[in-house]
Order: sequence, then C-alpha cells, then structure tokens
Amino acid sequence: MYFKLNQKLKYTMQNTTILSNLLHFIPRHKFNRFVKKYDCDKYSKVFTMHDHFVSMLYGVISQSSSLRRLESSYNSNYDSFITLKTRSISKSRMGVINNKDKTVKLYYDVFQHLLSMAINKDKLCKKEYLETDKLVNLIDSSEIKLNSKSRKIYPSKNAKDGSHIKVHVVTDYAKDIPKEVYFSEHNVNDITVAKKLINITANQIYVFDRGYYDFQWWKKIDDAGSLFVTRLKKNSPCNNPKVHNSKFQDKNIISDTTFTLNKRLAKTRKNPYRKRLREVKVKDEYGNILRLVTNDFSSSSETISKLYKARWNIELFFKWIKQNLKIKKFYSYSKNGIKVQILIAMIAYLLLKLMKNNISIKQNFVHFVTICKNNLMKKIQNIMFLFFKPPEQYQYYNYLQKQKIKKLDIKCQNQLTLKFTGH
Repeated sequence: MYFKLNQKLKYTMQNTTILSNLLHFIPRHKFNRFVKKYDCDKYSKVFTMHDHFVSMLYGVISQSSSLRRLESSYNSNYDSFITLKTRSISKSRMGVINNKDKTVKLYYDVFQHLLSMAINKDKLCKKEYLETDKLVNLIDSSEIKLNSKSRKIYPSKNAKDGSHIKVHVVTDYAKDIPKEVYFSEHNVNDITVAKKLINITANQIYVFDRGYYDFQWWKKIDDAGSLFVTRLKKNSPCNNPKVHNSKFQDKNIISDTTFTLNKRLAKTRKNPYRKRLREVKVKDEYGNILRLVTNDFSSSSETISKLYKARWNIELFFKWIKQNLKIKKFYSYSKNGIKVQILIAMIAYLLLKLMKNNISIKQNFVHFVTICKNNLMKKIQNIMFLFFKPPEQYQYYNYLQKQKIKKLDIKCQNQLTLKFTGH
C-alpha cells in the first residue's frame, strides 16, 4: 500500500475541509478552557476568540497580506462556516483583539498544548544519525524585519535598516518542532534572554553558537547535569592542553584535546567555570577551522562534529517559517499584534506537522503545505485524494470500497443471527 491512515482521523477526512481537519487536533472544548482562563470572551457578544483563531490560522496558511484581504477571502468561503463552527469576520474587530495582552497569553497556552501533543507523538521522530540517547536542543535567534510604521514600537539606530523584532527559539532536533519561543528587541543580546527565560533540564544536550558565549551560563548547564556544544572564540586561551583522542574516522577532524580556562577573566573577576573542557577542531567545507568546545567527554569526535552541524536545522526552520508562512508581513503594528501573528505561525507549523504525520504520505513537508494552502476551505469528498497521484487514488478508492463491503457483511451477519435465534 502507498499509504497508512490513522484510525481516529479516517472518518473526519470525508466531506470536510483541510482547515477543519487541522482544528481536529485542538477541540473546541479544550480551546474554550484557555479562553475562560483569561476571560477573552467577556465583552464579546457575537465575534468570539474561536472565530479569531480560525480566521488568523486561515490567514497565516493562505498567506493573506493584510486584514482587509483576509476579511474578503475568508468571508467568501461562507459555505464552510458550518463545518468550522464559525462565522464571518470584520477587520476592525480582528485588529482590536490582536492588540490585547490576553490574546498573546491565550495563544501561547495553545502553542504549549499542541507542543505537548507533538512531543508525545512517536511518529514525529526523525531518522537519527547522532550517536546519542539524550535529547538534543538547538538554541538560536532570528531577527524579523518589520514595517516602517513599527519603528516607534521597536526603534532602530539606523533609519535605513528599519525596525526589527528578535525571536528566540529552542527546538527539539529529533522531532523538528519548537519547544520554547520568546520575543525581545533587536538590540538585546541572545545570552541575556537565555539566562532569564530558557529552562535548563537534566540529561539533555544544548547546541548553540557564539552568541551564547558566557562561562557562567555554561556552568549553569553543567550543574544541571546536561551537556553543551558550542564554538570557542579565536582569542580564547586553552591552558594545560592534553590529547583526548588521536584516531579519527572523519578526515575533517584535526585534533581532540582537553584544556582549562583562565582562572580570571579580568583583574577583578573570577572565572565561574573551573572544570576541564574538551576542544574538537574541525575543518568545514570551505576550509575554515572551527574550534568546538563541549563538556561531553564520552562521545566520539565525529558525534561532537555532527551535533554542531545539526545546529543548521534551526536556521532552516527560521527560513521555512519566513518563506512559507510569510511571517514578514504583519496585520498589526503593535507589540501584541506582532507576537500574536508569530505565535499563530508557530501553531500552524505544529498543526501541519501533526496532520502530515497522521497521514503517512511520500510527499515532503513543503509540498504538503502547498497542497493544504491551495485547498484550505474546499469541501472535498475525501481529502486523501489530494495527496495521491491518479494510480494511488484508484488504489485508495478500492481500499475504501473494501472497508464498506466488510461493514455491510458484518451487519448482514448480525441480522441473520438475530433472525435465526428468534430475537
């Protein structure tokens, strides 16, 4: 067979829309719990937060460039409002809800709820090529350029550059999903946000770049019982070097040594990290020498190199979000409005991931998102036909017919047994 279909999702795939199947992963009663938690529908008589959520989700996936276009395109699909259990929207009401603090808190809780679902799904695991049993967390940030009207909210020193907002993300490498999302101004250092907000748990590996170069934070990770992999700066001194490994399977690995840092960072400051560290020198594809540093002494040199190379996945994640969900164009110029749209983009990413992994198909994720974007509100007899080529569609149709025949046979057998027994 060319497909595998989840039993729970099998019956919802018929005579519905793709958007209603995406909402299947967060039922209305669970969404209403988060709404009641923050009293988001306290003064709303007609337009509810669920209507706002469905319309914003539609706008992000369909890449609507403004609230006016979102209003016209969404309201034109009034035939699907019954299946979605929603109603028409107005851009003025959408703008008011986007600017509220409650809306940001609500969608952050929805994001965390979907994240817990995604983590518990075994199907979301990628093929592992890293020789480690611990969870690998990738940490990085990315600046998103805003409109010129947002300069008063997120000011910039250079007028030519415009205004930016910085998004800090911690992703799970194995399942390729964001675990933590934080926002800051563009001039805030990455390490400042990491120290205040990022939660460090035991028995995990944290991979990050030189933006998180801080010995005190390294000590915090080590004290928590976790490992880290990052890069050393060019002027970082290595005292008391000792050879850790001299035989390498990878030709790009130059050396593998252990060392200690200076006792003092300056005349008046002591270095908080006094344990020995491990340095692995690796040559990249452009001939540049990378000085990788870690507190992991048990893994091989090749594994340390692959761990840092895996950090590129978070860069691809930012690129995918910006390109496919068009996160560069915002519906609002307020701080809360920008945060709401970024959170909706993260929620859409998780929902699309969950839906794709419930339908085991051969298409890659970009192709899957393209099909969903072009058929969001179309009522289709069976949505599975969208993801199959004509020969596979015919095979899947035969599969459904066989399932119907089996059900009819069971009903006939039950009726015959009842007549035979005289009940």
